[in-house]
Amino acid sequence: MRPCFHCYAKFNETKPQWCDCARPLRTLVCPACRLCFCTAPLPYKREFWAAAPRSLRETPERFGLGRAPAPRETTDLSAPVVLVVDDDEAMRSLIACRLRQIGYRVATTGDPHQALMMARSHEVAIVLTDVLMPHMDGRELCLRIKSTDEGASKKVIVMTSLYRARRYADEAVLRYYADAYITKPIDFAHLGEILADFVPVREHGSMSWATASSPAA
Repeated sequence: MRPCFHCYAKFNETKPQWCDCARPLRTLVCPACRLCFCTAPLPYKREFWAAAPRSLRETPERFGLGRAPAPRETTDLSAPVVLVVDDDEAMRSLIACRLRQIGYRVATTGDPHQALMMARSHEVAIVLTDVLMPHMDGRELCLRIKSTDEGASKKVIVMTSLYRARRYADEAVLRYYADAYITKPIDFAHLGEILADFVPVREHGSMSWATASSPAA
């Protein structure tokens, strides 16, 4: 149970009512005062989503994908694991939502140092990391992963909204040993092609990218 930022009435976030505001990210509506959280202070939003259950953070409804199949935890334990690293919780949750929709297993973190430890797991096949993060650049994270015995064989995809020139992509591949370099907003169809080339999911256990895909928020 969480308190509303406005009236402080507690509500059950596992039974959400979503707002209809014209925003890339939808928020919840308080059932008591009927105000949505779009106008809530930023610290409240950050704290709320940081503590929210994964099923709420990564639901398609949050990203305006209400008609898309709900993300699910695949029962196929042989499905590849993608580690998503991004300090932006909303972007991290959106990517996780889309990957889970097509059958990948997903792990997430906003801390590059934690990501370095998580990447050592033999289950992690691909690391998808943002470039600009506090404490460690995503390209440096890629280099460190690739320099370990456990990470040498893992695929690392670097994503950025800032370094869009071709020379940055070349640098990521040649200097930091990234396997792919993509820009934000993410073209999920293109990302799906990259993932399928690296480690495809079984066709019988996943949904096609064409079905799940729509422009990123």
